[in-house]
Amino acid sequence: MMIRIFDKDINFIGVLEKFNSFQCSTPYANAGTFTVKCAMTDQALDLLQIGNIVVYKDFAGMIDSIQKTEELGEGAKVFASGYNLTGLLARRIIWNNNYYETTAENYLHWMVYDNATHASDAGRIIPHLDIEPVQN
Repeated sequence: MMIRIFDKDINFIGVLEKFNSFQCSTPYANAGTFTVKCAMTDQALDLLQIGNIVVYKDFAGMIDSIQKTEELGEGAKVFASGYNLTGLLARRIIWNNNYYETTAENYLHWMVYDNATHASDAGRIIPHLDIEPVQN
């Protein structure tokens, strides 16, 4: 197995073939997290950068933390951790109080549309995020 790495603009930048472990959690109610552990090589340090996207099997996540350690008997290791891509929405603040009498699907669609994909403030738009039309 290998871990594919993309930059924040979803450009493929490389493959991490040698790693010690990949652990992820995908809880029901919030964004999942992951941790990659591998030897501290030049390739690993180049690929595992904050903001890069990690894809392993059916999991995709964004790196938000890098930790370098020296483990007794194992040598230098690098740990990259972060959250799955739904975590981008979990970090979004909804500025105004909103009340709508509509379906849950319509309301959630509006919240993502107005606060992440088509926000009036361009700085609040999450690049490369798109939303499907309401399916009813």
